[in-house]
Amino acid sequence: MNAYDYYDDEDEFNDEGSSSNKKKYYLCGACSCSCCCCLLVLYVLIGFIGGKFFVETPVGWGWMEALTACGTYWCGPGMGPLLSPNNFTMYLRWQGVKPAVGLKTNASLSAQTCYSPQQAFDMADYNADAPWQQVAFPARADPEAKAEQATINAWAMKTPKDTSASKPAGVTVWPPRIVVQHGVGSSQNNRYAQYAAYQLRSMGFDVLTPSFRNHGWSSATKHDRTTWGWIYPMDLLGAWDYAVNDPDGVFGGAIDPKYVGILGISLGAMTTATAFGMEQKVHAAFIDSGPSDPKDELKQQISMLGPLADILLPALWEGANWWTGVDLGRYIPSKALPCTTSPTVRPVAVASSAEDTFVPLNQAQQLVKWIATSPNCYTLTQVYFPAVSCGGMDHAQEMYLAPDEYRLRLCKFFTDAFGMTCNDCGLELLPWYNVNVTERSAKIDSICKA
Repeated sequence: MNAYDYYDDEDEFNDEGSSSNKKKYYLCGACSCSCCCCLLVLYVLIGFIGGKFFVETPVGWGWMEALTACGTYWCGPGMGPLLSPNNFTMYLRWQGVKPAVGLKTNASLSAQTCYSPQQAFDMADYNADAPWQQVAFPARADPEAKAEQATINAWAMKTPKDTSASKPAGVTVWPPRIVVQHGVGSSQNNRYAQYAAYQLRSMGFDVLTPSFRNHGWSSATKHDRTTWGWIYPMDLLGAWDYAVNDPDGVFGGAIDPKYVGILGISLGAMTTATAFGMEQKVHAAFIDSGPSDPKDELKQQISMLGPLADILLPALWEGANWWTGVDLGRYIPSKALPCTTSPTVRPVAVASSAEDTFVPLNQAQQLVKWIATSPNCYTLTQVYFPAVSCGGMDHAQEMYLAPDEYRLRLCKFFTDAFGMTCNDCGLELLPWYNVNVTERSAKIDSICKA
């Protein structure tokens, strides 16, 4: 803005009169311009600083769960004994348990009252004797050749359950396999991914739990911040390729892709939705508590600012992209999931707590909308939105706060997807926590016969 902006034209300004008046208007215009510049600089600065926090979630080993037992906040390679599926259960970050790091005791687990500590004890007992192997494989190459190739590390965890009775005629390699993908800032030792893996293995499914690139033992790349929708679907699809082809023979050999599904939690769920849309050979997907879009999730994380959130969002989003040096919205559900044609109509489930404050329910509902409006490609076989929360725990908590129903829904979804029945899960023989003995058969029937 300049002094002329206060007049219809330059002549009117020149006719105004004294030099003092002219000086006053010049100063006024200059001041207004200066204020606008200051506001613009402040806006950019807020975006620059605030955007960093959105992508600054520590990656490296994955700060939420340790890779080794060193007893401190960061426990990475070489800092203590290896934490692997047979011994990591009591080191996981069981929410509500203090201290969060290190070995959990029976007393510390029992001190929280949101879920049964027996859930941790049963998982620890199961994992102590269940087979596992550490494996590595390439991520899928970036279709646009913009991202580096990466090596993905994972736990390959076979079920010890005899599943031969459920094997379809003519099928030689069994049981089905499920890739379980962790969320933001974590690793293959993620508590959500591993609790879901435990539930799945106990029902007779083999499980692969990979780490995203720059997480866990997976390889480091130059774009080592949390890159949201940049390249993670290629990591998950590399894991799915490995589960299908089994080049190391850890699962018993290659299997028909129609017997390999994916399950993701939080950021892993957003990645699952995207990967499921990108690769039509992935047979089934269970999407738990996933953002529909990283920009929407950023807006949720600043929602406490009220109307300012809408104003600041563009700057923060640009700042986040600047810090990572990549397009955070490149491979996301809105671009990959909507579909018009597909060789087969594939089953998908969407789950979320209705009380989730980190990834609010409207994001899960958006995923449901995209799936429901693509009937030639997907069949939405489950929508599970229980209102579960406790002691500040509300994000991806269905598996902990409603463990019996969550396991039932996993059983129903994946047995339907793989041509099995709920009976193949052996549900009556598994631990139950919230449903008493007399109610179990009715609970099973309410979900499995729905």
